[in-house]
Amino acid sequence: MVDMCERNGGPGRNPLPEPLEAMLAQHLDQPVDHLDVHPYALNERLYLRWLAHRPIEADEATREEFHRRWAARQWQLSG
Repeated sequence: MVDMCERNGGPGRNPLPEPLEAMLAQHLDQPVDHLDVHPYALNERLYLRWLAHRPIEADEATREEFHRRWAARQWQLSG
């Protein structure tokens, strides 16, 4: 799921294609801040939303981490 969004979304790209957005809607539309969400799952959900150009509540350090993660993945995909 994240892999598809890394390939199709992220900074400087158009929003996710409609079929992908529809397929992931359940994950993208879930509330992020459930108390029972594991911190890893919370971070992954935020990253997924960030890739899909959805609004997220995250500090600058988290946004920078997401950008580094996405950029590293783009390098892997192109190499």
